[in-house]
Amino acid sequence: MDEPKDSNFGESDSFNQSLRAWFIENGFSRTSRSRVRNHIESGWDIQRLAVTKRSTEKAGAEIALLERHGVSIVNCLSSRFPSRLKNIDDAPLQLFVKGKLAESSLGNHRAVVAIVGTRQADNFGKCLSSGLARELRKSGVQVVSGLARGIDSAAHRGALSDLTSPIDRLTGPGIACLGSGVLRIYPRENQEIADQLVAEGGALISEYGLFEAPRKHHFPERNRIISGLADLVVVVQADLRSGSMITANLAADQGREVAVFPGRVNEKLAAGTLELARNGATLVRSGNDILEILRLEPLRSKSEIEPELSNFKRRIVNFVAESGCVHFDQIVSSFSEDIERCYREIGELEVAGWLVQEPGDFYAPGTKAAAL
Repeated sequence: MDEPKDSNFGESDSFNQSLRAWFIENGFSRTSRSRVRNHIESGWDIQRLAVTKRSTEKAGAEIALLERHGVSIVNCLSSRFPSRLKNIDDAPLQLFVKGKLAESSLGNHRAVVAIVGTRQADNFGKCLSSGLARELRKSGVQVVSGLARGIDSAAHRGALSDLTSPIDRLTGPGIACLGSGVLRIYPRENQEIADQLVAEGGALISEYGLFEAPRKHHFPERNRIISGLADLVVVVQADLRSGSMITANLAADQGREVAVFPGRVNEKLAAGTLELARNGATLVRSGNDILEILRLEPLRSKSEIEPELSNFKRRIVNFVAESGCVHFDQIVSSFSEDIERCYREIGELEVAGWLVQEPGDFYAPGTKAAAL
């Protein structure tokens, strides 16, 4: 069946016909086509949608600035524009990119997963986020997040962990989608994460100008890009007012899968994830659950993906296995010699499938624990 005509695209001249054919061929949604055409009619050059009409001298200065900082502009007509974004409503007209947009973000990889959550994450949530990102990258799945404090930062750190196999290098550390310009990192304390992400083959992206300040309305706007880049959005911790709830709802509207970690059901940081679960989001407990939703198999053998447990992890798993079902606080108190480490290890063991969280903050041995 022929593509129905768009009311905004007349047939009066060859330019209109060629432009309309290009949109159809490259899979742009009708809403996106209308937005691009409106900008073109307002005086935007079709070859440079990212730059409004200016003098040649000023344009040259801007290009020099981009080159000096290693930033490129990828407009929506470019073959480098992430294919997943083309069909979302209100797609960005251009992206400022610092770093490398890996093939996964262009639609030629196994999958892309967005990990989002509250800025007020506790240690447990941060450990879950970091461990999940690490496991996904080890399985050849690229990670996207927003470089915010809390869950986002933990996800980026997990994807930046010391992974040196060929699969890790191919997958890359992922993408950070910003609510500010790519040369104005926010929050400032995440500058090191941003620098490392670019250095290791990932990318910072934004639809805002290079030095654009972070503004309140930027963050819900950028959330549509985070979800639009992903095949699946995972919410790790969120209260009912968290911005990650916006991301999850956008993902559902865009036809993406949404998954949540159940968390501790009696805490505020689980209110949002439980609400999403009530509305149809899939409950997950490990990175393997994510792969199952995406219908993917691990790229490596079990021995490569699951290295031998450290003595500390083994002690925790054995303690839970011997008890059958143990409250979170009891696990922590039993290993009070290093509480912070215990928080981290429990989160990683849950993500890896060694432990399973039960209602009421209780933990039971996972299927892998039976092999011990």
